[in-house]
Amino acid sequence: PLERHSRWLQSFSKEEVKNLLSADIYKEVASINPYVKGEDQSSQGVLNSYVHSYLMDDVLVKVDRASMHYALETRAPFLGKEVVEFLTGLPYEYKLHSFTTKYLLKELMKDKLPKNIVYRKKKGFGIPVSEWLKKDWKPLVLETFSKEKISKQGIFNYDYVCKIIEEHLSGARNNRKKLWTLLMFQLWYDNWTLKK
Repeated sequence: PLERHSRWLQSFSKEEVKNLLSADIYKEVASINPYVKGEDQSSQGVLNSYVHSYLMDDVLVKVDRASMHYALETRAPFLGKEVVEFLTGLPYEYKLHSFTTKYLLKELMKDKLPKNIVYRKKKGFGIPVSEWLKKDWKPLVLETFSKEKISKQGIFNYDYVCKIIEEHLSGARNNRKKLWTLLMFQLWYDNWTLKK
């Protein structure tokens, strides 16, 4: 379960990493298991892993930064101490009932809110990164992943990176997540290597 969850969150599968990295770098990392190994491999263990990583270190951080930028105070009422303690103590089937997510919350609210609210599809707060990569950020992407820069750096396989970019720019495949991950890494890498 933890490996499945990690694969769902990651940008590149361990199979794709072989194509992404240069041969020399891949030799160095091939034996490393990229997946978190916890003692608790149960569904509850996956949920705990999610709460202590993605929720805490990613989602809540972004909400806090975005809201503070606009001087807004946000609240996460379902993360109150008593609520979390109560819900973590419940059997897992109350959290995911067959394939019904938020089962308990839906059961509690089905007579209090309109059905179109209770049973509507989950909607995230995504930003149009895919379009930005094709339009506004296209020059940055092409410059950052030029053959000269990638070859000099020696970390990535230029042909594979080029394929990901071409697929995305042509609309053949939405490689938003892959390109965003690579772009953030490259900008971080360039920033820190230039400071040395």
